Amino acid sequence: MRQLSIFDAPASRDAKAAGMDRAAANAVDILSLARGVARSLATERPDGITADDVVELMVRLGYSAHALGNAAGSLFRGREWRWTGERRKSARVHAHANELKVWRLA
Repeated sequence: MRQLSIFDAPASRDAKAAGMDRAAANAVDILSLARGVARSLATERPDGITADDVVELMVRLGYSAHALGNAAGSLFRGREWRWTGERRKSARVHAHANELKVWRLA
């Protein structure tokens, strides 16, 4: 009997990228808006920003806290962003204090 491998790093990375692509493609407009918000915030905060920072401002602008959905994973995708190496715990209740990467503009 052949057992399916549950540990396959390349397949895992491919599945992650494919899922991020699908989520981003399904939320093009809101993701574009959120990326603009992120760029604006990043110019004001040299210590870096997280997805929480972007969502917080979007909520103040009248958007749902869940507007980005899974597309939030693609928020800092691209060459204009650099991970600082730092992580901060999320303050959003439903995120259960998960760690978020801190990003700066390149």
